[in-house]
Amino acid sequence: MPTANARKGSETERMVAKYLAHEAFPGADRRLREGRADDQGDIDGVPYTTIQVKYVAKPALQAWVTDTLKQRQNAGNPFCLL
Repeated sequence: MPTANARKGSETERMVAKYLAHEAFPGADRRLREGRADDQGDIDGVPYTTIQVKYVAKPALQAWVTDTLKQRQNAGNPFCLL
């Protein structure tokens, strides 16, 4: 059973994907393979861009930036968003 924080994070990822799909990227969708060694971000379907979504009370920006850059590299994308 996922924790309350995991559920909030998943819901936030779905909201971001839905917004992106509605506004400009109809193929945007939540990626379900997070946490793997070859993690490529949380949102798929935005060309050339890796997207990492966070919903937390306590920020850890440096670790998140490092993770997002690694995910961008895994995906082979030139751009990333956190």
